[in-house]
Amino acid sequence: MIQSAPPQPGRNQVFDYTAVNLEGKVVRGIMEAADPDSVWNAISVRGLRPTAVKARSRWPLSEFFDQLTKVRLQEVAVFCRQLSTFVRVGIPLTTALETIADGAANKRMRRACASMVGDLERGGLLSAALTRHPNVFPAVLADLIRASEITGHIDETLVRAADHFDRELQTRTRIRGALMYPAIVFCMALAVATGLVIFVLPQFRILFEQYGAKLPPIASALLNLSAFISGNGVWILVGLLVAILGIGYYVRTERGKLRFNRILLRLPAIGEMMRAASIERFCRALSDTLSAGVPVGTSFSVVVESTRNPVYR
Repeated sequence: MIQSAPPQPGRNQVFDYTAVNLEGKVVRGIMEAADPDSVWNAISVRGLRPTAVKARSRWPLSEFFDQLTKVRLQEVAVFCRQLSTFVRVGIPLTTALETIADGAANKRMRRACASMVGDLERGGLLSAALTRHPNVFPAVLADLIRASEITGHIDETLVRAADHFDRELQTRTRIRGALMYPAIVFCMALAVATGLVIFVLPQFRILFEQYGAKLPPIASALLNLSAFISGNGVWILVGLLVAILGIGYYVRTERGKLRFNRILLRLPAIGEMMRAASIERFCRALSDTLSAGVPVGTSFSVVVESTRNPVYR
C-alpha cells in the first residue's frame, strides 16, 4: 500500500520507498517525483516490487533555509569520486546516487541526488540530470559528463572532474590565505585608530584646557573629530551599517561586480595575484574539458561561464 502526504501541485517531492528485489531482499531508497504513482512505476521498471512509498514531510520554511545552505566545492569533489568508484565496479547509477544521497550531510546534495534518480529512472541522461541543478553542480561537470557519455569513460571523467575541483579549491584556499594577513592587519589598525580617537584624544583635550595651552591646528582638528564621533556614535554606526548594506547590494549586481573587480585588479599586490589566479583557472578548466573530449567551441563557452572574475569573463 502506498502511503504518502498529499502532493503539492506542480512541484516534485522527495519520497522514501521500500521494495523487494527478485532475491527477496528488502531495498530502501529515496526518489524525487511529482506523485507516489510515478515512484511506484519507476521502481517497478527496475524489476523491484514496491511495498511502501512515503513522502517526506517538510517544514514550511525548510526550503527557504535549504537555499541558504551552499554545497561546497569539496562536497562536489567527494561526490564525483564516490560516483566514479560505484561506476567502476559496475553498480547502476540509480543505486549509486541513492547510496550517495543516504550518506550526504548536505540537504541540498541529498535532494539533488534524489531528483537525479527520478530523472534517470524516467530514461534521462546523467548530464541532463546534472544540468537541472546549477546551484549544486558546476556547469563544467555536466559538460564533462556529456562528453564521456559518448566515449563511455564516465568513471575516468568523474575522477578528472574531482581532480579539477580539488585544484580549484586549493587555488581558492591560497588566495584566501594570502588575503587573510592584510585583512587582519587592516582590522587591527582600524580598531586601534578608533580606540585612540574615542578614548585617548579626549584626555588630551582636558590636559590642554587645564594648562590653558593653545592647540596646534592638527591637534585641534583631531580633538574636534573625536568629540564629533563620541557625540554622534549611534548615528555614525547606523550610517556605516546602511553604507555597508548598500555597497554589498551594489557589489552583488553585475555592474557592481564588474566595477569592484576592476578596482581590485588595479591594486598593487592583490591585482597581480587575482590576474594569475584567473589565468590559471582558465587554462586548467580548458585543459580538463578538452582532455575529456568536449569540442573546442563548447569548451570555450563552458570555461567562460565558469570564470569567476567578471572582468576576464
